[in-house]
Amino acid sequence: MANLKELNISEAWDCHTHSGGVDFYNMFQGNIPYTQSVDDLVKKATDVGITHIITFPFPSTSYYNPTRVDKISGLQDFPYQIENNALLKSCDFYQGRVFPFLCIDPRVKQEEQLKQLKEFWHQKKFYGLKLHTYATKSKATDLLRSGFSDFIASENIPLLVHSGVADPYSKPQYVLELAKEIPSVRICIAHLGRFDSDVLSQISKSKNLFTDCAPFLQLCNLTKIKSETVHRSNLIDLENPSMSLYEYYKILKGHLLWGTDEPWTSIVESDGSYSKRYSYEEEVDLLQNLFRISPQAVIDITSTNTKNFIFGN
Repeated sequence: MANLKELNISEAWDCHTHSGGVDFYNMFQGNIPYTQSVDDLVKKATDVGITHIITFPFPSTSYYNPTRVDKISGLQDFPYQIENNALLKSCDFYQGRVFPFLCIDPRVKQEEQLKQLKEFWHQKKFYGLKLHTYATKSKATDLLRSGFSDFIASENIPLLVHSGVADPYSKPQYVLELAKEIPSVRICIAHLGRFDSDVLSQISKSKNLFTDCAPFLQLCNLTKIKSETVHRSNLIDLENPSMSLYEYYKILKGHLLWGTDEPWTSIVESDGSYSKRYSYEEEVDLLQNLFRISPQAVIDITSTNTKNFIFGN
């Protein structure tokens, strides 16, 4: 089994995981996985030598009806009210090792969300915020009109934002627009900005912008199947994903973070087919192979850069 401790790496961070609750949308759709406990996540990470984890709730929230996402369920007062609270309770036992980021929805009930978040922040319960643009059907720039950007900027809270190119909400360019309005805030654009070379170039030139490669093997697979969810123009060599990751590291240097998107290293669709079938161990194998190319790259993307994102430098 892959284990980073074999490389004498004493500290390694996974910057992009989900845990502590249920993804009601996937559960009702019949997709797997739809849940993961913090305990299970920590065990997976421990088995492969990952020492620190950033984790956030699952993208969907039971504030909305999972079978009619345009309808309110009545199960909670505002988006992520229950999911955020459940995650924090689940992380209590792992303080100093698991670093919760809380989810936000800039479309509705902003004041109610902000009231809870401010209470949790001043109690030092969480370390950053996560916006899943596709799940919330919102653009990163919607934060500017919601009150969230003022809170994030005033408290210097790191923000991680989902990116995509197949829906109208998740284009990484919207995150760049947001970053121009709140330039002091550390923002991570997830999923390598879907290989958008212009976006990655701007990230590499900005002090406070980062991007994660979660989950890199799946991003490579999307290239292989010529998916519309990633840019065709990219640096992926399907025969050598570790070298491909190194090529992106050379461009991004201190702006690239490593993550897995756990538990979605593997996905089973409702019809029983696998849309991706990788494991945590395989993602760490990728790092072990990268270590043979550049030990410094592994140290940077699994430790130095992630700590700069979450804590500043």
